[in-house]
Amino acid sequence: MTPLFVWSLQISALIAAGALLAPLVKVPRARLWFWQALILLTLSLPVLEPWKIPPPVLLPAGTFFAIMPLTASLMDYAPIPFWARINWVEILVAGACLRFVWLAIGLWRLRQLRLNAERIDSPISTYNSRLEWYVTDGVAGPVTFGWRRPSILLPAQVCTMPREMQRAIAWHELLHVERRDWLFVMAEELVRGILWFHPAVWYALSQVQLAREQTVDDAVVSTTRDRSGYLEALVAAAAHKMGAGLTPAPLFLKKRQLAARVAAILKEAPMSKLKLVTRAVLASAAILAVVLMLAVFVPFQAEALVIQQPSSVAFQLRQPPPPPTPSTLVIPEGTLRLASEIIRQSLLNQVKPVYPPEAKAARIQGQVVLEVLLGTNGLVEAIGLLSGPPLLTQAAIDAVSQWEYKPFLLNGQPTRVVTTVEINFALN
Repeated sequence: MTPLFVWSLQISALIAAGALLAPLVKVPRARLWFWQALILLTLSLPVLEPWKIPPPVLLPAGTFFAIMPLTASLMDYAPIPFWARINWVEILVAGACLRFVWLAIGLWRLRQLRLNAERIDSPISTYNSRLEWYVTDGVAGPVTFGWRRPSILLPAQVCTMPREMQRAIAWHELLHVERRDWLFVMAEELVRGILWFHPAVWYALSQVQLAREQTVDDAVVSTTRDRSGYLEALVAAAAHKMGAGLTPAPLFLKKRQLAARVAAILKEAPMSKLKLVTRAVLASAAILAVVLMLAVFVPFQAEALVIQQPSSVAFQLRQPPPPPTPSTLVIPEGTLRLASEIIRQSLLNQVKPVYPPEAKAARIQGQVVLEVLLGTNGLVEAIGLLSGPPLLTQAAIDAVSQWEYKPFLLNGQPTRVVTTVEINFALN
């Protein structure tokens, strides 16, 4: 398994464990720290966990050389599967770039809204002299953003609400500024952009957002000492259809979080510090146990070290023995060298290698790298071995010798081409 696939499995397992353990942490602020620490741990797994290093692969010195006839058989060719042609790394990078473009558009939109909005006086007394309040029709709900120059955008509907509800909403946004939540939101969006393909990461980030809003809700209720008035403000905001837009910033209300936030505000019974610490320790110990199990059963694995033994050069021939050859493939004059990614696109037919029984019995696996000379007709003329386990090289050569490529044209003329081919042998 590739390291990215292993990492994805570990993230899924760790966040699933977090979802089961999070109900133990009842206090919103503690639950926010729990989910933030869990996300940070998932990002650190490739660095914190020890990597499994496979035993080195011993290779004899020299190059394994084989001469192929021009009349090689083209029977029993197997087409390359569609999924094998997909470059998954490019897809993941492209998706991350699209997410970052979305983020840039959101930031640009926030700036334009602030420039076009009407500046107003603070609905409540505040000690933050840098904070600026605006009202605009361009947002569906209250939005807080900015660090050095924090700004709060209020929708026009807020001005039609009773004074008490306006103060409750203003306190909520002000506490976001005091806590510098916008910096955390931006960091979470970067994580979402990098791991956009992983649904478990989206779930964990949604839990972070919910816990953050519940933490601010508790702080507002503690500050204003008006629990019922704050609940009325939440319900009124929902009635005015205040929701999320293309805004990477803390939002006053997200409809899917409303029920959970209201339920948390109605629970007035506090938890003792001893009980809170006990549950936090139990949850942390369980997460640590999951990490240790993942390191044992789903470890990261490094590539095997290839060691070349000092020995004489050996050759294996498929045709009548040629005169002694150098340890590298003899490349005719005028031959073009192309990258494997380029020449792979012109592959017409492919024969899969047969796993040698002796290598399978010895549980030998690895990668064979060949240097291939293609003739003007697209057939393989000669093959040289660059690296690979000795018991697997002949099977790779037998398969590649039957491959057929589209002839490569240079200035309209067929041209010989030399390239590298990688054959992977893996035990199921």
